[in-house]
Amino acid sequence: MKKYSLIAALIAASLAPLAHAADGTINVSGAVSDSTCKINGTAQNGTSVSTLTIALGTVSKADFAAAGKTGSVVTGVTASGYNVALTACPVSSTVSLLLDGVGAIDTATSSYKNTTSGGAANINAQIVNAENGLNTVLDPQGLNKISKTTDTAGNANFLLGARFLATGAATAGGFTTTAGFTVVYN
Repeated sequence: MKKYSLIAALIAASLAPLAHAADGTINVSGAVSDSTCKINGTAQNGTSVSTLTIALGTVSKADFAAAGKTGSVVTGVTASGYNVALTACPVSSTVSLLLDGVGAIDTATSSYKNTTSGGAANINAQIVNAENGLNTVLDPQGLNKISKTTDTAGNANFLLGARFLATGAATAGGFTTTAGFTVVYN
């Protein structure tokens, strides 16, 4: 019996490598940039992040009495026509701005929920590409983005906006939310 057990063990050991045959490959590529963009004059290093504040002001709950009602797009204070300025980027390269899934996201409406305790209910905020009056809603999970080519000095500018979105009959109260964004170098 020991002889047959030893032969069976040797056969099993010789077949084991066949069970781990490769079924596919993964190709990984990328690049390391010689410089990173500054956002609104500040280098982003993980501890220093750019902050853009957009104040939507006070609105009447009567204007948001039903789901789907949207408010006017507000871009924040911007005399120069943009509110996210990238500088010191690689020259003539593509840079993209996208939302990165940070915040209290309502995936059903591609918007951000109110995070004020006891605040207004049934009202969210959408972040939009406000350039040229497009007001295209940016997906909170980064499924769409704004892409530009940097100029010969390594600069590119973006104009983001925000607006209220009713998810039902809005109630009165305060409103705050936070949305994260990321700049990607292509």
